[in-house]
Amino acid sequence: MAGLPGVSITINNDQLGQTNQTADTIAGLIATGVTVAGAGNVTAGTAYQLFSLEDAEAIGITSGGTNAYAHGQIKDFYAGAGKGAELWIMLVASTVTMAQMLDVTEDYATVLLDAAQGRIRYLSVTRKSAAGITVANGVDEDVDAAAITGQALAVAYSAMFKYLKVIIDVKDFNGTVGDLKDYKTTTHNRVAGLICGATGKNAAVGLLLGRIAGNPVQRNPGRVKDGALGISAAVFTNGSAIETLEASLGAIHDKGYIVLRTIPGKSGYFFSDAPTFTADSDDLNVLPRVAVID
Repeated sequence: MAGLPGVSITINNDQLGQTNQTADTIAGLIATGVTVAGAGNVTAGTAYQLFSLEDAEAIGITSGGTNAYAHGQIKDFYAGAGKGAELWIMLVASTVTMAQMLDVTEDYATVLLDAAQGRIRYLSVTRKSAAGITVANGVDEDVDAAAITGQALAVAYSAMFKYLKVIIDVKDFNGTVGDLKDYKTTTHNRVAGLICGATGKNAAVGLLLGRIAGNPVQRNPGRVKDGALGISAAVFTNGSAIETLEASLGAIHDKGYIVLRTIPGKSGYFFSDAPTFTADSDDLNVLPRVAVID
């Protein structure tokens, strides 16, 4: 006999499709933007905690408004991380450089990090590309300045057990690979830089943060098994398709930059890897390893 007839009910606790984010992958973003008039709307220089793109839109960061640039980066983040992922943001005036955003003596990154009470593990900065920049090392001179202040910031907070990694928008590339600084000769081992995006002259740092936030702490954002990034085009931050410098992708990667790439036999675009601005002999030479060691 098989026993009394009955019904077996299995409760499948699989988060109902929500994010798999852990405390080790909570992200912060400082981006160019402006105050939006009206009660409850975003104020530049103030820290905000988001859990969805709708949270950003509710405070005036909309696709068609004055904060369309920041909206695009936040949208990219949630496309990768999923609704429910924790993201801390701050908008700053267009006059604020990335180096200033990351400076421990300024009221930008420090305000955001302190508002999050040490929860932010990855902090990215991006300044919307505009006329009037000075190019050095093949990109906006602000990139190298931000690498220096970003490393100092990350070291200072990590010393307080608020372990931090910094991702910089390697913006306004001039298109000449030979001009790019070789960051494998520096010691900024808590800083990484993305030199590609989906359009324009800014890197898709929100997309990279989202891929990191949606994965386990040890996983490289370049893992092919996780699938393509869901973008229809990939460009360097000079606005040119990555295919125009496909033969140079390895050389750019070897200088320490994160790039977008294609994989033979697979459709879409993928991150190459997640190197930091330091020598390959440094134990902290790739973001997932820094995160695991932290």
